[in-house]
Amino acid sequence: MLDTVTLRVVFVMVASCALVLFAVTAYGATRARYSAWWCASLLLAAVSTTLFLLNGTALQVIANPAGNAVGSLSALCIWGSIRSLTGRRLPRRILAGVPAFVLAVALLDDPANDLWTGGEVFLLAMALGFGGAAVEAGTLHRGARRSVSRSDEAGYDDSQYRVSVLLMASGTAATAAFYVARTVAMVIWGRDGEVFLTVFGPQPATLLMIALMVIAVYSMSTFSRAQYVARLRREASRDALTGLFNRRQFLRRVEFVQRHGRRDVEWVLALADLDRLKQLNDVDGHAAGDRALATVGSVVAGSLLHGELAGRIGGDEFALLLGTTARAEEVADAVNAGLAEATQGLTDVSVSLGVAEFDPDLDIEEMLERADRAMYLAKADGGRRLHVDGGLTDVPDSESPVSLR
Repeated sequence: MLDTVTLRVVFVMVASCALVLFAVTAYGATRARYSAWWCASLLLAAVSTTLFLLNGTALQVIANPAGNAVGSLSALCIWGSIRSLTGRRLPRRILAGVPAFVLAVALLDDPANDLWTGGEVFLLAMALGFGGAAVEAGTLHRGARRSVSRSDEAGYDDSQYRVSVLLMASGTAATAAFYVARTVAMVIWGRDGEVFLTVFGPQPATLLMIALMVIAVYSMSTFSRAQYVARLRREASRDALTGLFNRRQFLRRVEFVQRHGRRDVEWVLALADLDRLKQLNDVDGHAAGDRALATVGSVVAGSLLHGELAGRIGGDEFALLLGTTARAEEVADAVNAGLAEATQGLTDVSVSLGVAEFDPDLDIEEMLERADRAMYLAKADGGRRLHVDGGLTDVPDSESPVSLR
C-alpha cells in the first residue's frame, strides 16, 4: 500500500482537479448552491490535507489542529451540499461552532508531540458531517422513489437523479460509519494501536475520501442541473414580489385538487383585494405599495395549512384555496395585522375578501367570478370585510386581537 504522505499528495492533486472541474463546468454553468458547497468542501479538504503534510515539522503545533478544524468544516460542507437540494441551509452555528470546538480541543491537547491531538473529537466531527449528509440524502431518496407529481419541482422523474441520490446516500453513510468506527477503535486500541493504524488509519481514510470524490464527480452534473432547473421552474411559477404562485400555477394547482382531491374534504375559494393600495402608491410611493404586497405574500404563506394554496393573480388581487370560511377570516385577520405594521404612519391599507364555495364539478373561472362578485360587495361596504355568498361578515380591525393558528 502507498505510504501516507504519497496518498495525501495524490488526494490533494485529485481534489484540486475536481475543484477546477466543478467550479468551471458545474457552478460556472448553473450557479447551483450544491456545486458551490462542493467546491468549498474540496478546497477545504485540500487545505486540510496539505496542513497534515506538515506533521513532523516545527509547524505541526499549529498545522495539525488547523488541519483538524478545516477538515471537519469540509465534511460539514458536504452536509450543506445535500441539504441545499431540499431547499434548506445548514445553520451557521453548526458551520462555525463545530470546527471552532475541534480546533480548541486539538490546541488544548498535545499538538506539539501528538499527531492525533484532539483525535476523538475530530473524528466525531467528521462523522457528524458525513452522517448529516447521509440522512439528508436518504430523505431525498425516499421522496424520489414515491414522488411523481412533484417532478416539475425537483426533477424526481429523472432516473439518473434517483441513482445519484442513492449513490451519495450510500457513500456518505459508509464514510460516516467508518469515522464512527475510527473513533471507537481509537478509544479501544489507542492512537498508536496496530489495529487502529492498519484498519482505520490515514491510508484507508484517504482512499475512502477519494472514492467519495468519484461519486461526487459522477453526480455533480445531475444534481447541479436538477437544482438549476428547479430554480428556473420556481421562478416561472412564482410571483417575484410576493413569493406566492402566479396565476397560471395557482390555477394549475387548483385543477389538480379538482381532479385528484378527496371529495369528502370541503374547500372554499377566496379572492382578496387590497383596499386603498392606489392611494398608498400615489401618496407614499410605489416602494410602500410593493412593501404592502410583499407583506401580504409573506403573511399568507406563513398562514397556510397543509393542502391550502395561495397565489397572486393580478396587481393587488390574491386567490386562496382554504379549508373553511373561518380559515379565510383567520388569514384576513393576520394579513390586516401585518399590513398595519408594515405601513405604520402611512396610508391605511387593509384587505377585503370574497368567498365562494369550492365545487369540484364547476369550472374554476366560474368559481373565481363568484368569489370576485363577493369581494366587490365587501369593498363596496367600506372595505376590511369578508363577504360570503349571501352574508357580510366584518373582518376585525387589525388593532383587535388576532387569532392565529
